[in-house]
Amino acid sequence: MNEGTTSGHDFLIILIIVCIVALQGWVFYKAYLKINIFKSILPEAKSFKTIKIYVREDKIEGLDLEDVYANLDKYKKNKSQEIGATDTVIETIDTKVTQESITEKYYKMPNNIDVFDVECQSIDQAMYQLSISSQFPDYAEFELINGDEINVGKFLTQPTLFLDRACVYDGIIPNEVKSIEVIKKGTAMLTDGLWKVEDPCKIIFHS
Repeated sequence: MNEGTTSGHDFLIILIIVCIVALQGWVFYKAYLKINIFKSILPEAKSFKTIKIYVREDKIEGLDLEDVYANLDKYKKNKSQEIGATDTVIETIDTKVTQESITEKYYKMPNNIDVFDVECQSIDQAMYQLSISSQFPDYAEFELINGDEINVGKFLTQPTLFLDRACVYDGIIPNEVKSIEVIKKGTAMLTDGLWKVEDPCKIIFHS
């Protein structure tokens, strides 16, 4: 009686294992079929390529992609060829880039709320230089200037006042510093007519 019960249990276990293996085989088979379907639909990555086309800005929203694919030569024409009003758009963009100008402004260190509020008349009097693009007049990049051996002593007498409000650096300031180099410019935003530090510039010390 016990041997018969044991044999029945063994058979049941074997049956369960067979069912599990069969189920896994079925899952793998379905996954294999799906992978083949995707492969038949999508080309290999190496077969993709980027094609630059020229389209009028006012035509982008209603652009018919089927027409683009069917008439690539019409959309791939270069700048020197006539593409309706596209040449006008390109010339306008080129003109804007040409007319862009950079204005430099010079300031002492920021105040206690990280705002450059003391403007200098010349670069020799300044500690920071702000560069402002005519295309983005409310945004500026800035950097510490005059960080040479003549002025570095002054900066380091009170680094919390002269440096820490607009600069970041790794570690501690060395005992002997001959110059300060800016390795990444900071950014400032025009707020209520004043330039406020958004991201500090990053500096390193040279002994």
